[in-house]
Amino acid sequence: ALLALLLGLGMAQAALGFGSERVNIIRAFLLLLGVPTAGLLLWAGGMLHHLLRRRQTLALKRPWRWLTARIARGPEGPLLMQALINVLQRQRLGFWLVSWVHHLFWVIALTAAAVRLWLLLAFKRYFFQWETTLLDSERFVHLAQWASTGLNFLGFAVPDEQAIRLSDGLTVLPPSAHALWASWLIACVLVYGLLPRLLLLLLSLGCYRYYQRHAQLDMQRPGLMTLLPRLGETVQE
Repeated sequence: ALLALLLGLGMAQAALGFGSERVNIIRAFLLLLGVPTAGLLLWAGGMLHHLLRRRQTLALKRPWRWLTARIARGPEGPLLMQALINVLQRQRLGFWLVSWVHHLFWVIALTAAAVRLWLLLAFKRYFFQWETTLLDSERFVHLAQWASTGLNFLGFAVPDEQAIRLSDGLTVLPPSAHALWASWLIACVLVYGLLPRLLLLLLSLGCYRYYQRHAQLDMQRPGLMTLLPRLGETVQE
């Protein structure tokens, strides 16, 4: 949670620049949503991997083994880690547990980024403009309008075509235009970053609890058959 909080605060500060009053709209958009979107695509690949019922927990064994060695010291640590991974995998809990932690991390990071962004924009004057060498003005207008589709659908105020064209840094814009770009940037973080993560967080938590409630142990497994007498003695005590 602390790492996610620091990451979100750093993303917001980097998007607006360190000490600069001029904000490149393209750069700010990519800094705020580039890494979260890449993480979301990786999760979608893991989701497809999980639906195909492959062994999704193998990649986690090495870092989990390292973490267990730091937390649960002693000869039982590796055995507990292996047992936990096996149970999660057999009960189809591993992917949803990792998904829950993954989405919770980004919910915290994006919430911190949105709050930090609002505070910076509320108490300091910034000037928004787009600067690019590779893209012409028409291409940027189309990209900005495409990025505003979801915001417009949800009722957020978005810059029109004329405002986008005039935000090339060569024209002096009125304060209302810069305020519109500021609200547009915050709305992008909320709609394209935070909202999908919140929905997927609820989905992951719901699926995890569902499979947890329906988890069943195979009492005929050799390891459990050996432990049953010892477990019975523990319960009696």
